[in-house]
Amino acid sequence: MGQKLKIFLLKYEDPILGYLEDSFQKLGHKTFSIECKDLDPNSILSAIEANPSDFYLINNLDLFFAHESGREIEDRLLSKNLPLVSWHFESPHFCGRLAGVRRWFENTYPRGIYFLVTDTGNIQFFKDRALAVDFLPLGVDSSVAHSSHLKGKGVGADILYTGTPFFKIASKINEGFQKIVDLHLDFFRSKFWNIYQHGFVDQNDIDHKIRELDAAIYPLLRNFFSTLFNSTQDYQKAREDLLGQVAEKNLFSSLAPYHFSFVPALDVSYSFFELNVYLDRLIDHGLQIFGSEDWQPLLPRYSAPTMKLSHEDLLASYRNSKIVFCLTKRTQNHFVHDRVFSILASGGFPLTDHRDDLDLLFEPNEVVSYRGMEEAIDRAEFFKSNESSRMKIVEAGRKRVLSSHTYFHRAQKMLELVSRHFGFAV
Repeated sequence: MGQKLKIFLLKYEDPILGYLEDSFQKLGHKTFSIECKDLDPNSILSAIEANPSDFYLINNLDLFFAHESGREIEDRLLSKNLPLVSWHFESPHFCGRLAGVRRWFENTYPRGIYFLVTDTGNIQFFKDRALAVDFLPLGVDSSVAHSSHLKGKGVGADILYTGTPFFKIASKINEGFQKIVDLHLDFFRSKFWNIYQHGFVDQNDIDHKIRELDAAIYPLLRNFFSTLFNSTQDYQKAREDLLGQVAEKNLFSSLAPYHFSFVPALDVSYSFFELNVYLDRLIDHGLQIFGSEDWQPLLPRYSAPTMKLSHEDLLASYRNSKIVFCLTKRTQNHFVHDRVFSILASGGFPLTDHRDDLDLLFEPNEVVSYRGMEEAIDRAEFFKSNESSRMKIVEAGRKRVLSSHTYFHRAQKMLELVSRHFGFAV
């Protein structure tokens, strides 16, 4: 019988590590966990020292250890040569704190951290920095499939979308690209101040550099968004053209870390405008939207209530609707969102944008994806009208998720990877 481990989970505003903790316990391992968000460093360190463990697990390392108190905790763990594992859900470029960006850019993350990433498109980034990394995708809590969690009334839509208009960067469809350009400039100005505060820019240069960048980048951004919103040009091609112009003008010559975060800033804000464009088009095809009343002002052509659903009603709505529309943020390269797994486990039919990792996790008859607006509409219309074809996908996809993609499976795989990396005999 293999070694039973003691696992310490440092949770930070995410339920996923809770699902893993339950699974570790079912596998016979001992766990201890704390929610770190509202605790001071001494409390966290005291808990760590009072509960010595075989390895320490956190999600999205840069979102936690990028701030001052987190660095103290990290230093204490690594100074004692304690095995530290970070399950990374976000792109490393998309870091909320500039201290984290600086560490990625300057390649100062300690070698002792073992990274697990949910997106194969990010693996090379870690390897280029000589950091230990493996792939471990997201999944679903198996309880989602239990009848007790599917007893909500829910809704039955031809096409369902549930979610919140994150950041509200997308703004109203009829306000067009000018609003996006202005929001970008505001975002970039705020980034400049953060860069200054972390020592990238001298205080005497900050005002000059903001005016300089405003003048240089405003026409580029305006042309970029105008081109996208008034033509069918591919986003990736338009982005490559924009970055080429930025490089040609040498706009970030003294601000390389700023350039490091420029692309994800562009990607995430475009993603939420793109989502609104998709939803606006799908209104004509039977779309129903839930998740937040904030949708009301963003989609002028949609007048129905968009309230948040309870967890039970959400899962029942996945099951009761013919199509559940999904769109992944462009900050994620090959990533499969956990919503795809949840919809299938609930007995629903996800229609998701194509990501390369789908091909690693599913067979073609288990999930349906699209590569653009017209294909999304065509596939939604087809499966709305072809119930037998739709149900074959639902049944095959649900079977695959429950047999391969629950957090119990992820816990087993994590233990296998961590044990191989650190030399445990699990």
